[in-house]
Amino acid sequence: MSKSFKDFATLFKHIKKDSSRTLKKEVAPTITNEMSQTIKEVTYKQYTPTLYERTGELANVKNMQVEIIDNNTIVITNERSDGGRDVARVVAEGLGYTWENSKIYKMQPFERNFYEDTVERLNGNGKHVEAMRKGLISMGYTVK
Repeated sequence: MSKSFKDFATLFKHIKKDSSRTLKKEVAPTITNEMSQTIKEVTYKQYTPTLYERTGELANVKNMQVEIIDNNTIVITNERSDGGRDVARVVAEGLGYTWENSKIYKMQPFERNFYEDTVERLNGNGKHVEAMRKGLISMGYTVK
């Protein structure tokens, strides 16, 4: 179904709305799934805990919050915490480990920046771009 617009301003407003909707419904889930896989395949493999049992919650997409900044920008934050401690930040920045007898405590700073690793993977595989393309096509746009 084709749509017609009386002027460019109305057209651009419509495109921005559809772009924002696609970011939220298609791109964000793609990125959170990629971040989850990155945590499982990269972050977790860099260190095996000895003083606690890993729960896997850092890789749980339910702990990832999506914020739409504008029509072409989203921010995804991993909000995994434990007893008020920002576990996601500790892992990503490599500082703040409190188990003094653990290997990782002695290795500080031991950065495992899953945010940067996720961006690197997405830049390599283009899954976020493909999600945007497919989302816009499903709304009737012609995207190459």
